[in-house]
Formats: sequence, structure tokens, C-alpha cells
Amino acid sequence: MPVRSKLQERKVEEAARERHWAAMLAAHKAAPAETPDAAGLAYRLARSHPRFVVRDPATFNRRVRTKNADRIRLIAAEHVFGRYPVARHIRSIWLDPDLTREDAAKQERELRLAIYLTAASGGSVHKAHTGAFMTKKETHRLLNLGHTDSFSEALWMALALSHTEDAGVAHRVACSRITERPYSDPFWRDVARFFSVNPTPLARMNDIIDFLRQERARNPAYSMKGRTLASLAAQVDQWHRALNRAHRMGDARWDGVDLPDQVYANQPISKDRRVDWRFHQITTSRELAEEGSAMRHCVYTYQGACINGRTSIWSLKQRPLSRHHSGSWDRALTIEMDNARQRLVQLRGFANRPMNADERRIVTLWASEHGLSVNLHG
Repeated sequence: MPVRSKLQERKVEEAARERHWAAMLAAHKAAPAETPDAAGLAYRLARSHPRFVVRDPATFNRRVRTKNADRIRLIAAEHVFGRYPVARHIRSIWLDPDLTREDAAKQERELRLAIYLTAASGGSVHKAHTGAFMTKKETHRLLNLGHTDSFSEALWMALALSHTEDAGVAHRVACSRITERPYSDPFWRDVARFFSVNPTPLARMNDIIDFLRQERARNPAYSMKGRTLASLAAQVDQWHRALNRAHRMGDARWDGVDLPDQVYANQPISKDRRVDWRFHQITTSRELAEEGSAMRHCVYTYQGACINGRTSIWSLKQRPLSRHHSGSWDRALTIEMDNARQRLVQLRGFANRPMNADERRIVTLWASEHGLSVNLHG
């Protein structure tokens, strides 16, 4: 029997492995899908959407060379419904397998299909479908973009181009993480408009979007009104400091004192101004870190005292009211309570400022209702 060298043995082993994996792949290879009948598909599409039919499916006599089911679906749809050509991202509804299955997002699928049918047959897309969330200018941009197959990217690109002439700025907006947010939410459309008129590098834009997502979840009333790029950047930096501090502090939790959070609604603070006040007890290291970062003081150093029950920390927030809506919650004071003495010993605002007259009145009311004493000069 001939003796094999190590190199020959290695080649034999490699050949055996290749045969093994080829057999495994062959066993799991999906059977080729049956090529759909284009003429029959045209009839079915016409029956599904009779109002938009512009050509009799019986006249379909085009020779179809492709075997791709999505392409055949597109060819049949363009024959039946296509009075006018439409942009790639509009007709991509027929090419996106995920949007033709039952488990896809039904609302988006129906909107995209309706926009295609209306645009291809010559109807008004703005009147019929997009008037509730897009201007005429934005709709016109959406229908005439020609650089992308992605419907989601085209939506955001159309909005951005309606507020900037710089295609590069608009493209950054359309490629950012904002495309992961719901276009139907007016807040995120405001964010897109903000970045369209405040050009921002993509990495920084994504960082701000991550912050806005977290802030929006925490405070649904948060809005872009009055925001500047500088003020947002400061908030993001503060958010990062809070995250780093929370990471260092761990994920501690404690029970706190047996007092419920409390809201005092519609309280006057001047002749023409009213606000809501909210007292909230902080019972996690993450909240404590966020409070310290937002208020620019060292309350996070009280974590040990909170855990062993000597101290409880409260955040007093204020929300302005107007005739038509409520504003967002803003931090007003951080309050330290000596649990044993049932006494509010420190009450500090931003950067350790003392409390003002309005804050003193609401703190005094809250303390008196719960039998607490107050160091008014704390």
C-alpha cells in the first residue's frame, strides 16, 4: 500500500470536507419557485383594483424574458395600471418581497400601493393620500426623485429637499437614523426639517437622534420649538455624561420613603401664567446620575445615603400650560429629605441656585400635606 505524504493527506481531507458541505447545501437548497404567468397575474391585479385599470389585461401580449417573480409582477402592474411612468421608489412596491407578505407592516404597504396606483393612473397623490402629513411641495419632490429605490429614504429626502437646496444635506438626513423613526409622527418630521436648515455631520446627527429618541420616550411633550444646534449639542453632551456616570455608578435601586409621587395641576405663578408641578422620588442610580448631570450639581454622590435609607432625593419639575396645550416637563429643584427627621434639608435648582418664590410656595404646600418640615434656606 503506497504511503501518502502529509500534504496528500491534507488534500484528501479538504476534498472530503468540500464534498460534505456541498451535500449539506444541496440538501437544504430551496426548490426553484414556479415562474408566475404574467398574463394571468395581469387579470388578477385588474380584478383587485378595478378603479385604477387603464388597460384591458386581455391586451397583454408582451414577451417576458425574466423568471423573477417580482419583476413579472411589476411588468403586469405597469401594463394594467401604468398610464404614466413613476419613479423607481414608487414602483418598488412590486419588487419588495417583504411588503407583499401578510406579516409586513400593513399600513405602510397599503400607503405605498395606493400612492403607486394613484400616481401611475394620473390622480392627485397629495389630495388622495399625503395631504395629512406632507405639503404639496414635499409630495411633488417625493414623486419626482430619481436616485433611490428605497421608499423610506425617498420620503425623508423629499421633506429635506423642501427646506434646503443642498442635495448633500438632504441626502445625509435621508441616510440618518431618522429613517428608523415613524414618518407619521410630526415630531420626527420637525427633526428632519431642523437638520435640513442646520447642516450637521452624519455621525453627530445620529448621536442627536439617539438622544431625541430617548428624550421623547421619557417626555412625550418634548418638542423642537426654540431648539438650536448649540443647545441640542449641549443637551447631548450632558446626556453622555449622565450615561457615563450611570455606568460607573452601576444599576442600583432602592425602596425610598413611603410617599407617593404627586402632581399639583393648573397652579398660578403669575396673573396670566399657570403651570403643573410634579414631585418625583428618585429610586435608581440612573435617575440620580441624570438629575445630577441635568442640574449641574453633585446629587449623585448621595447614592450611598439613599441605599441605606438615611436620605431620599426628590425631583421637582414644572410644566407650563397654555390655552391649547401643555409644554414639556422641566426640572426646577432637587430636594434632599432627611428620612429620620422627615425634614427637607436641601432644595437646590440649576447649578445650586436657591429656590424662588413660586417653588417655595409649592414645596411648602407639599410638605404641609405630608407632615414634613422644610429648611427654607437650604
